[in-house]
Amino acid sequence: MNFFTQYAKAARWKKKIDRSLCRFVGADVRASHRKNDGSLLFAYVESHVLSPQGQTLPGILFLRGDAVVIVPHIICKEEGRSFFLMVNQRRIADGEVHCEFPAGMLDDEVDNPRGVACRELEEETGMCIGATDLFLLHHKPLFTSPGGSDEAVWFLVSPKNFPVVSAVL
Repeated sequence: MNFFTQYAKAARWKKKIDRSLCRFVGADVRASHRKNDGSLLFAYVESHVLSPQGQTLPGILFLRGDAVVIVPHIICKEEGRSFFLMVNQRRIADGEVHCEFPAGMLDDEVDNPRGVACRELEEETGMCIGATDLFLLHHKPLFTSPGGSDEAVWFLVSPKNFPVVSAVL
């Protein structure tokens, strides 16, 4: 089976290329990493894509798929002050612990950014929120590094009045 039909992330990237009126000539998958269930997590791809004007686009792509970032806005009930909740996680970029907003990959749930955001928020902070309680900061996902990655990020925010927490954070 073809890589760009076998894996949802790869197929979604190819559809985006096709919709942009570019011509997908081909691609060589140089390396890939799969999850335990066999689904694609990441791939390093050398792509061959032509712009509508016939120019070759830069060909190295880190195929990652879309993600969500949740900006939890919380209120300390004792002090009445508001905060943005962040989590500390060690990351491969430099091996250090980084302070970041809760986030996660959409993987095969490409049409459910709010649901994935709720799940990630609960996994990373223990906080539960309904999908309809989150609002989007932009009507579509934003690319943070479009020169080399297909990752587009949905940014979501919890309402200012949710949840009310104790001062012990």
